[in-house]
Amino acid sequence: MQKSHIVSLLLLLLVLFGGCTRKFPSTFVMPKWDTQLSAPIFNHTYTLGELLGKDTVLVSNGDTTFIRSMWSSGILAVSKDQRINSTRVGANLKIESIPAVNVAQSLGTFDINPPLPIGFLMKLSKIIDTTGIIGRKVPAPPISGISDTLKPTSGFDQFKQVTISSAQLQYSVFNGYAAKISLPNGLVIADSLNNPLLTIRVPGDTLGAYQSYSTTQQISNLNMPYNPHVILKVSSPGSTTPVTIRSDTLVALNFSLQNIKVTSAVAKIPSQSPVVIDRRIGLVDSNKIISASIQSGTLSISITNRFDISSQVQLTIWGLKSSTGVPLTINVPLDRVGNKLNPNPGSTYSNQISLANYTLDLRDNNGNPTDSIHYTINATIPGSSGQYVQISTSDSIYATLGLSNLQIGSLTGIVHLKNPISIPTDTQNIDLGDFRRKFNGSVRFSDSTQLALKIYLSGGFPFRAHLSIVPRNSTTNSNFSDSAVVDQVLNPGPQGNVIILGHSFVNILNSFTGASGNLPDQLVISGSIIVNPYYNVGTITSSDSVYGTASILLPFDLGITQATYSDSTDKPVFKEDVNKKLDYVDSGQVVFEINNGLPLGIKFHAELVDTTTHQVVLNLP
Repeated sequence: MQKSHIVSLLLLLLVLFGGCTRKFPSTFVMPKWDTQLSAPIFNHTYTLGELLGKDTVLVSNGDTTFIRSMWSSGILAVSKDQRINSTRVGANLKIESIPAVNVAQSLGTFDINPPLPIGFLMKLSKIIDTTGIIGRKVPAPPISGISDTLKPTSGFDQFKQVTISSAQLQYSVFNGYAAKISLPNGLVIADSLNNPLLTIRVPGDTLGAYQSYSTTQQISNLNMPYNPHVILKVSSPGSTTPVTIRSDTLVALNFSLQNIKVTSAVAKIPSQSPVVIDRRIGLVDSNKIISASIQSGTLSISITNRFDISSQVQLTIWGLKSSTGVPLTINVPLDRVGNKLNPNPGSTYSNQISLANYTLDLRDNNGNPTDSIHYTINATIPGSSGQYVQISTSDSIYATLGLSNLQIGSLTGIVHLKNPISIPTDTQNIDLGDFRRKFNGSVRFSDSTQLALKIYLSGGFPFRAHLSIVPRNSTTNSNFSDSAVVDQVLNPGPQGNVIILGHSFVNILNSFTGASGNLPDQLVISGSIIVNPYYNVGTITSSDSVYGTASILLPFDLGITQATYSDSTDKPVFKEDVNKKLDYVDSGQVVFEINNGLPLGIKFHAELVDTTTHQVVLNLP
């Protein structure tokens, strides 16, 4: 269709000349005459396309872009394609800081050097007078219940005090007398206060002449002081027949401790089995990772040797690998703790290690993602080098590990970002150009009106988009309270995701124009995006983004009520002879001819303005 405005000016001047007479008037009179002169002031035809053609967003039905190809109604449409600003994953791809993990591994039961066999000897000469009988064959004198306290003769050079958790006691009792003896109370090993610690007995509490008895006994929970003593009571009937008295030995006791497990000791400590901490640090978010490249982050370490023996400590974090694929490993010697109330400074190692360019490798043996970081701490205790040290099972290797501010470059696994990716208000505005400024009045949009968003996702995960589209008038700086809402899962890939807003979009446009009396000149998109809503395995990088195109289509079959369209023309340009003739015109007529080619009723108003004085010369209602 076309809209035609034909404006033409017809000036009709009739100059009537009266009949001439030969009589001349007494005074001079200016002659007047009428003639017909046609001077076109303004002659122009506006098509609808030209009428709205100044708006760069006008399209025709033949356009083939993705939204316009879905439009089949209307003659023309206001349409606008605009790229949606890219929203990068960026700093959202991070692993929440893991609070410091405190771990300790005590020594547990430990070894000490087994003491040499410990000997106790009861001499016959302390019981009877042995003058003239040693080495001779004589009747053995009887012994009637003699008690004695025996001090060790050897064996206690390895410890000063030891609490034995378990050990094997090997002992041997020898009767060096030429007659049978009785040990009615056994052989009692006692401390300095004569508190019994251990009792050794022989079968029947008797031993024949020159007879010995040996056995092995399992003992536990024995607190062995330095240099214990043995209490025993001996009796013998002697012999009536002559026997050979071989030596001054009456009773000899020898015992040794084997396979000693100690809970505390002041002793010379041999090399111990390594103290091993084998743990995992759990991630505090819901990510499960196969691998993740770290752009920045910090590993905080503190390891303390709580032994009174120096140790060599190795920390290996198997889940953190360098660019060469080697697990992060730290070897550090630690001094003995010394005074436990005032430890040696060298007994603690502390450091903060940058994890830039490290990789989290958390896959299990089957290659599946996990949510924990495997690490081990191995402490080697070389022994006390012949010195007495104080040590107990509660002594330990104590460590504090923490990971903070892990910013990830790329991640493969099951990603669940704690915080959605935010699209702030006013960062995504669709500009409707000068479409709003073409119209004043009440405009109602038809159901053919559409807003299409074509959104692309880079990366390997679907996103869930929750978006709000709000009309805005930037002139009055007012946003509409209502919005069209998108809540849709978007898939990655080159084909993109098309979101068509129809009815809900029309409703907010009509509500906006009805409330404000103006058309919007912007559409504001805001909201948030949730990565990987289905918790699938995939890959994402910090450079991945959400981007695309927003297209608005306003088919021109919308209803317009009390709307106006304005335009103007410059001063007409006439030929030279017409200009001369117009200089002598006193009066005339202006003729406007208007043809309405629109399929709707219109009201027309025109004005002629003097370009010199800017005064309205003529109003045409």
